[in-house]
Amino acid sequence: MPPNYEALRAKTPALAPQQRRWAWVLAAAIVVPGVGVGVWAATATGSKGSCVTVVLAGPIGGEDLEHCGADARKWCASEAAQASGDNIAAQVRAACRRSGFLPH
Repeated sequence: MPPNYEALRAKTPALAPQQRRWAWVLAAAIVVPGVGVGVWAATATGSKGSCVTVVLAGPIGGEDLEHCGADARKWCASEAAQASGDNIAAQVRAACRRSGFLPH
């Protein structure tokens, strides 16, 4: 402890009960929504369900291929059935594995 701890402590006024109550209300107003958002973010799968996204280089920039839910399962199954060695199919299969639609 600093040598002047007791002197500093004596100069600091204690909060009145009403001030203490408002401090707790303010803390709860900050913490409760934060915890709620954290739980929602950790458990929500989104409105689309599980999605598979592949970003490809295009002639004028990037292109996103995205399929979600049942559509993603069909897309991954069709790409897995094809034994083509092209780069796009390989990227799609890798994204399907990362998303859990294909076994590792």
